[in-house]
Amino acid sequence: MAERKRAQGAKSILNDKRRIAQRLIGERLGIEHDWDDAAETPATPGILPDYGEPKLSVKEAFAIEGLITTLINLGCNPYVVYWCIQQMVTDANLLGGGASMATREDMVGLSKRVRGAEELIHKYANELLLVAEACPSAHPVRRGWETDQMPPASETMLDLLDHLAWVKGLAEAWRSPNVNSLMKKKGLLYLLAYVWLHSQEPHKLKAGKKQRKYSRQTPPDRLSRDGAAIVAAIAFVYRWKGAEGDHERIALQDDDKSYSAEDLQDKLQDFCTKHPSLFTNMLSLLKALDKNVASFPLEH
Repeated sequence: MAERKRAQGAKSILNDKRRIAQRLIGERLGIEHDWDDAAETPATPGILPDYGEPKLSVKEAFAIEGLITTLINLGCNPYVVYWCIQQMVTDANLLGGGASMATREDMVGLSKRVRGAEELIHKYANELLLVAEACPSAHPVRRGWETDQMPPASETMLDLLDHLAWVKGLAEAWRSPNVNSLMKKKGLLYLLAYVWLHSQEPHKLKAGKKQRKYSRQTPPDRLSRDGAAIVAAIAFVYRWKGAEGDHERIALQDDDKSYSAEDLQDKLQDFCTKHPSLFTNMLSLLKALDKNVASFPLEH
């Protein structure tokens, strides 16, 4: 019986950790809900994004624009590609950074403090209520959620204790995700998903040719190697911009396997498999962006 209870507790903790991770990813990427209205979509940049120092050289920018032209020939809209690149280059994890979050120990400390507050409120409840009832105008209680009537002070005290218990429960349920690991190169997902989205459309096939069926080696959620290679090349230029022509840059290109086409293929497929609802929301946002910029003049 005790062993079963421990197993159920471990399973509950794992499920909570997965839900927290999914919620965090959705919030960080802005895809926690379905985008069904093109009017609500974020604005798309009109030029190639470039953040931080050093700036892209003319040669580097020209190389990226050439890669974008390949994506345009696939059916991608340059404004949406710029937006996807903007998400990529503003992602701190592209450069190895990332924001940290509260640890399990932090939340244990919070839980203890909340428990201490509960105990003190219980201990001095009579005195606190005496002040509230004797000086109602100086220390008014909070109005009710659904009414403008002032609830009794004792009821407000019970509500406060309920809320503190709720906060303590949240703190105790916290499972700190490894943000750097969880969000690592997640900014790349937009461009990967956008290229995947346009590579799946039947009308992109040449006239007279039948749509090719997916093979066992290329499941529907796997981006083609050529598409992934284009994204990898764009990411690489941004990651190592300013090192143009250096032997060090060539060595880095050989050693940095994490930006290989295969790695990015795996990254998109892994995201699609582990977070199918977020992947669907991401696609709905990209489709909304496509719809929103469909009338924009293409000057690329």
